[in-house]
Amino acid sequence: MEEEIILPINISGLNGDAVLDAKAGDFVALSGIKKALEKVGFDITELDLNCMVNLSIGSPEVHTLIPNAYNIFYSAIESELNQDAVDSLNRANEVWTPSDFGFDILTKQLTIPVYKISYGMSGYFMPTKRKTDDVFTFLSIYEDNEKHHINNVIQAFTEQFGDREDVRLIIKTRSKLESTDTVQNNIKVIDEILYQDDYLRLLQTSNCLIYTSDSESFGFIPLEAIATGMPVISTHNWCEYKDLIEYKLENTSVESISTLINLAYENKENDADFCFYKSFKAHREWQWNEKFIKEAAIRLKFAHQNSNNKELNNARV
Repeated sequence: MEEEIILPINISGLNGDAVLDAKAGDFVALSGIKKALEKVGFDITELDLNCMVNLSIGSPEVHTLIPNAYNIFYSAIESELNQDAVDSLNRANEVWTPSDFGFDILTKQLTIPVYKISYGMSGYFMPTKRKTDDVFTFLSIYEDNEKHHINNVIQAFTEQFGDREDVRLIIKTRSKLESTDTVQNNIKVIDEILYQDDYLRLLQTSNCLIYTSDSESFGFIPLEAIATGMPVISTHNWCEYKDLIEYKLENTSVESISTLINLAYENKENDADFCFYKSFKAHREWQWNEKFIKEAAIRLKFAHQNSNNKELNNARV
């Protein structure tokens, strides 16, 4: 039997603790990719300038290029690129991106090959069946920018439930809300850093996620919520897993959000069962080994086969 050859891959990107904070999406991707490649036998190194295949993960402007190696830059994209980002990505031999949306943008703007290589999800986000006989908790997670429309979420929740004690809204953010002083007793704001265990506990003890983003490069948070068995109210025009979203927001108006949070509350008992069982589908279809490895392994083996091609690699120095 022919001995399997272990292929070394240098991975460059972000380092740090697993937190729900700035650059969390890039960190989740980097961590998941490393573990998935190691599991199927790739020899992962970091900062190895002699490695012949370099996979750099992060935003377009910050990629690490290794001279004379076959360089792959992996970026999640949610809007058109400026010229600096285009020039940065064009240094690579090829570029990967995890969504159709990003693929369409990059194929128009870059002069090098682009491949859609899907992100995945950690098996850490285990399903938990929700209780419906206690306080019903809506959870909204947003960044400090206008694209998440958090004020519309607060207004919709207030119009539907007022200050009822049996329903509450938890808002996880990276900055303080301007309207914090006017928030009523059944709305709680969490603005400190959450580490992975605390983040998982927050997901598993909430009943429904409200995610009102105008655009995402992938959107780990709704997928992770679904994986724990939680129904999700979310925009979906950017989404690769829209078939798993229980309540699809067509727009982020107060009226649209209000309609769906009321529907989710009315359906809470059915959703507790249905979304718990649907979460297993999310794990089957979206864990890193399923979505990422098959596609990535083909490209990485090609990179190794062409890593000594000086015509290809010297052009990128």
